[in-house]
Amino acid sequence: MTKNKKLITDILNESGGHLTAEEIFFEAKKRSEKISLATVYNNLGALCEEKAIRKVPFPSDGKDRYDKTFTPHGHLVCERCGKITDFFSKEIGDVIFRGAKVAAVSYDLNVYYVCDDCIKQSKQ
Repeated sequence: MTKNKKLITDILNESGGHLTAEEIFFEAKKRSEKISLATVYNNLGALCEEKAIRKVPFPSDGKDRYDKTFTPHGHLVCERCGKITDFFSKEIGDVIFRGAKVAAVSYDLNVYYVCDDCIKQSKQ
């Protein structure tokens, strides 16, 4: 693995969320001043092709995020603050795969809601 791929995978593994390419770039720039945004995009593409990470499109804001988790799961997306949280449900996956009537390998499911922090803020 090249040093830039390692840097990017380290950033994703250390993050608690689903980062955009730009967020990865800003963190990478702190650790390696010479890295460019193009280098980040090129390495993200290569890592996706190698199945080391996944690119997850989020139509709500048009920004792709990168996910280190390959286990089938969905995402809870707060409509107010944009926070993204993984959720795992074997039952939902089973329903999707049965309903599709094909040998599905994975799925992307985004559930939009208002998170507890945003609810608390709106009550203040």
